[in-house]
Amino acid sequence: SITINNTDKRFDPSNKLGVFRSVTARQPVPLWYGVDLGDSFEFVSVGIYYQQNLGWGLENDGLTIRWDLIDIIGLLVERKFELIGSQPTTLLGWIQELVGQLGSTFSGHYTIDGDLGSTALVCDSSDIENINCGDLLRFVCQAGACYPCSDPETGYLHIKSLNNTVQDSV
Repeated sequence: SITINNTDKRFDPSNKLGVFRSVTARQPVPLWYGVDLGDSFEFVSVGIYYQQNLGWGLENDGLTIRWDLIDIIGLLVERKFELIGSQPTTLLGWIQELVGQLGSTFSGHYTIDGDLGSTALVCDSSDIENINCGDLLRFVCQAGACYPCSDPETGYLHIKSLNNTVQDSV
């Protein structure tokens, strides 16, 4: 959640030409963190997030506005899984099926490291009854020896190999 000072009423939901009339659910929002350097600002990209539901709410009689944003994994977590086509048999197929749960707008919004996508993954149809997308994503990644994350540059679901580790510098 991000809270913004709105004392100047820049964000006015009653303004038919204002920002609120163009806000849509699950709209991608690129975020930057800004640092005041005195005579200028420096901005660093934080990543791409999506608006949860309508994504905003007025607080304190409109003096502040709160934006609720989540990454692509957050969009999937509580969503009930409904098999769209035939049951996939590879990691790539399962990831396509999961991202497809978000609608055609998200079609192709994923990347998979190396040849992980060809990993064979089959299950009994009873294993995916009454499951949410978040649990299924975890199970698929565990079976495929990988993990999911949100790509900060694109906002896409990125499936990384467990061998893809980053060395933190101290």
